[in-house]
Amino acid sequence: MFWKKTSKSSQHNVSQQFYNSASVQGNPGTDSRKDGRFTPDKVLLQKMSFDVYFLGMVEEANMGNSIKRDTEAQLVDHVEEAQIEGRLPVSVIEENRVTMCISRHGLKIVDQGKQEVKQRHPLQTLAQVIQYEDGSGKPNIVVKIGQLQSQHGGFQCYVYQCKTDEQAHEICQYIRKLFDAISNKS
Repeated sequence: MFWKKTSKSSQHNVSQQFYNSASVQGNPGTDSRKDGRFTPDKVLLQKMSFDVYFLGMVEEANMGNSIKRDTEAQLVDHVEEAQIEGRLPVSVIEENRVTMCISRHGLKIVDQGKQEVKQRHPLQTLAQVIQYEDGSGKPNIVVKIGQLQSQHGGFQCYVYQCKTDEQAHEICQYIRKLFDAISNKS
């Protein structure tokens, strides 16, 4: 479900940066780290916000039919193809700056200029979250939204550009922690 393309940059202490660079909202005094680890109950009560840039949305059909390539590589290829064809911008502009709010309810994307909610994606509709570097070395995230039983038969891919690799990694890891916390509660 989650995939991170390794980059040539050195690894950093992501768990410490996780708390330093993201906005964490929760009950005061409730640190979800217990000896450096997250407890499921506290993760489910937190909300995290990240400043990112929205590049756009790409429709895609189910891509599970190829034997030669994994679905993550196919999805990244699909997004990059949309950028080459001009259906998706390659570079960001300040007007595309949004706040990605992540909680147990899902993703909420808020336009920073107008302070209005642009998108809402319930957590159960997140099919895949992928971090990758585009052709110019910028860290991007693709959030694949949809359900297999959907009458449309396809998914929508929302593409966001992050400020750093660490931020992109934090977003993917926090979503992973939410899913882990929910499955541990079941």
